[in-house]
Amino acid sequence: MLLSSRCLALGFIALLVRVAYTFVLVGPTATTDTALYWQHAQAVLKIGDYGPADYPPGYPYMLAGLGRPFGGITLDLAAAYGVLLSTITCVLVYLLGRELFDERVGWLSGWYTVFYYPLVDYSRYITTETQFTFLLVMAGVLLSLRTARAGWARMFVGGIVFGLAALTRETILPAILFVFVLGLTR
Repeated sequence: MLLSSRCLALGFIALLVRVAYTFVLVGPTATTDTALYWQHAQAVLKIGDYGPADYPPGYPYMLAGLGRPFGGITLDLAAAYGVLLSTITCVLVYLLGRELFDERVGWLSGWYTVFYYPLVDYSRYITTETQFTFLLVMAGVLLSLRTARAGWARMFVGGIVFGLAALTRETILPAILFVFVLGLTR
């Protein structure tokens, strides 16, 4: 009960901070890569083909998946997706800190990420950073040693999530070191 109320409180405050920043103070923002992500996502929506493989396909495919039920992709929809992932990342950081160290470390690290400026700021950009961070932290939670004892299914899902992170950003090689160190923490 205490764990769920802490997760809800942390997630609620993180969501308020990100919504206020993204939709009230600054607004959704395109980056230099947004046009290319958009182009690939539109190609997936219209012809079902990604096009030339000049960027990892994870983010454009997610944009296309988001845009399909809404009849297309908008800056607001993509920013709302970033806000949601960034909010969940704060809760996952809390769970990871709690899992690897103790309740106090998890609580402090979770609250730190609620107000950590780059994590808040990247929520509004139409870029891969937020999705990559979310997937990487999610893989860390699923692959941490204590949760790995819960069964091979969780480790299998953690591997899939880690693979999705690799499809989101090509900078996955340093993350392999993160997973290795995570395995040594207990």
